Amino acid sequence: MRYIVSSIPGRMRIRHSELKDARRFARIYEALSSLENIREIIGNRTSGSLLIFYDAKRTPQRKIENDANQILKTELSETTVSRRKRYTSTTLKINRYAKYGMYGSLGLSLLMAAISNKRAHAVTGLIFTGCLATHLAIHRHRLLS
Repeated sequence: MRYIVSSIPGRMRIRHSELKDARRFARIYEALSSLENIREIIGNRTSGSLLIFYDAKRTPQRKIENDANQILKTELSETTVSRRKRYTSTTLKINRYAKYGMYGSLGLSLLMAAISNKRAHAVTGLIFTGCLATHLAIHRHRLLS
């Protein structure tokens, strides 16, 4: 697995969803800090990202990448089950139709508003709201975590 999302001599960015976990983040931060010629590590747990500055004159880019990948592979291999909720195919189909319903009803609602048909505008607005509620209910865990 590739954990390094960008790397130039002297600077490397690592991003992984498991870096949002405080204990895992701290372990990886400490392990990376112990590498030779690391000048600074800036971490952002909210985005699951680490920005590593190192002395490029003393440490080749390939070596620091390999060392970091080894540490990350070791620390992140404990994660066998993803925390992300897996959606069933039925749930995905319902969500797809809800999105189509939102697009269609929004377009119709705007059209009805443009031609001054208030009753049809209100009905299509209610349909849009129902489809939006379905979509949000399906993704509530992701939105609220």
